[in-house]
Amino acid sequence: MADVAATVLGNNAFIVLSVIALFSTANTVLISLIAGSRELYGIGSGYRLLKPFAKVHPKTRTPHFAIFAVMIAAILFTLIKDIGFIAELTNFTLFVTFAIINLAVIVLRYNSPNEKRPFKIPLNIGKFPVLALLGILSCLFFITQLTVTIIFGGIALSIGGFVIYVVLKIGERKK
Repeated sequence: MADVAATVLGNNAFIVLSVIALFSTANTVLISLIAGSRELYGIGSGYRLLKPFAKVHPKTRTPHFAIFAVMIAAILFTLIKDIGFIAELTNFTLFVTFAIINLAVIVLRYNSPNEKRPFKIPLNIGKFPVLALLGILSCLFFITQLTVTIIFGGIALSIGGFVIYVVLKIGERKK
């Protein structure tokens, strides 16, 4: 893309591509912050220990505690000062998430075969969704392309998330 832009725009290509990259990155960060705060807001309504994140500001009608918490998390991630590391860690979590979603499709096909499904997945062998298996395999392949540091960092992050989940579940039982 850079070569095409350099051919068409000449010396100004670097500036144009830099501006496009800046806006693209800013848009991605903004969407991530909004989505993260809304996810925390949604999770907050399901767990007693996270109820403050489900509160909505009376004037702005926004989940202000959830937004603040995501802002603090974003600030803490900026202290790492290696955007490449953060991007690759994000890739790891996305690959794991998509692998789990595809695995859930396969498991639900066998554990809940009579459930009404609002969508159909093509390429099935009997009840087995071949595309879900291909999704899992492609995610595992992409994970193998990451560095060992990213994989261990992602695993540590996942274990941290699991510990938080267990603490929340224990907190719910004490109701």
